[in-house]
Amino acid sequence: MIEKLKQFKILIFFLFFILLLISTVFILRALVNNETNAPEEAPSLAPGYPGILPDLTIEPPPGLTNNNAFNIIVNFADQTFPSSAPVFRKKSSFLTDESIIALGSSFQFTTEPQNIIDGQGQTVFLWNEENRSLVINKHNGEILYSNSQPENIQRLMGSTRDVINAASLFLTQNNVYHQDLKTTIQDVKLLIAEEGGDTVEADSFTNADLYAVTFSRYLDQKPVYHQGSTKRQVLVLVNPSGTIQSLQYIYPTLEPTSQTYPIISMTEIKTLLSQGRGQIAKIGPENEFIIATPPTTPITLNTIELAFVDDRTTNFIQPIFVFMGEYTNQSGEQEQVYIYLPAIKQ
Repeated sequence: MIEKLKQFKILIFFLFFILLLISTVFILRALVNNETNAPEEAPSLAPGYPGILPDLTIEPPPGLTNNNAFNIIVNFADQTFPSSAPVFRKKSSFLTDESIIALGSSFQFTTEPQNIIDGQGQTVFLWNEENRSLVINKHNGEILYSNSQPENIQRLMGSTRDVINAASLFLTQNNVYHQDLKTTIQDVKLLIAEEGGDTVEADSFTNADLYAVTFSRYLDQKPVYHQGSTKRQVLVLVNPSGTIQSLQYIYPTLEPTSQTYPIISMTEIKTLLSQGRGQIAKIGPENEFIIATPPTTPITLNTIELAFVDDRTTNFIQPIFVFMGEYTNQSGEQEQVYIYLPAIKQ
């Protein structure tokens, strides 16, 4: 009798254990189903970044009224690009009067600047001292500096590297150099100044009486383009003595936090190009001004590059695909062309 009672207790314990195990399984399954069916949370955006970015404005080259590129032939190899890329937001705050005065002092101007309104209704600070002048735009931080070149100068620049060093030192001494500004020997143009302020290319370093050094900005190890296919952020003109003759400088300050957005795939790139969604940014060599005529023959695109663009109409620097190609113009010559295609998947 005692033995049967022990067996009965063991049976009851075993059945209780089985019921507990089954209940646990059902509870866990219910929890998993609730998590699976729960709505996905939208990715959080950094402050100041919208879910949908404003459209880019790509200005047509001079001579064109419509810059949409139709009749495209893709001649570049497929490439693997990341599925997303950062977007950078420009700071919207104006420069303070104190910071502008300090910047003028770094350029060795000692007089009080004139505070004037330019043709676009923006406040600019102007210094004029002897043969030098400085203009700083309070709204966008643009700097224009000029230094009249004396007639007789001593040639101290012995190489293109000397010219780059002189330009870089000038930016550093005046507190306007930044680590993301890059230049190379290929970014230096050898020029001869002509009457009226025009320049022509020199045939050698020693025959040049002016050197143009272009600095480009790189974000996330990619160049920042502007309207007209130019990557020029800063332009410094150096004379053979190493004196800086002029500076054109614009460098938007960015918020410390960027935001990642998805970008289009290679298949989507080709589809959009075939639909005429690519926009002609420049016809002719980069940084050279010409009056363009609309292409009447197919445009063959030979290269593709993932970069960034600052169209200066939005408050953001956005990723963009830049294509370089060519077409046959009305004179039967090959004409170089740059095409932009916004990279953000909207």
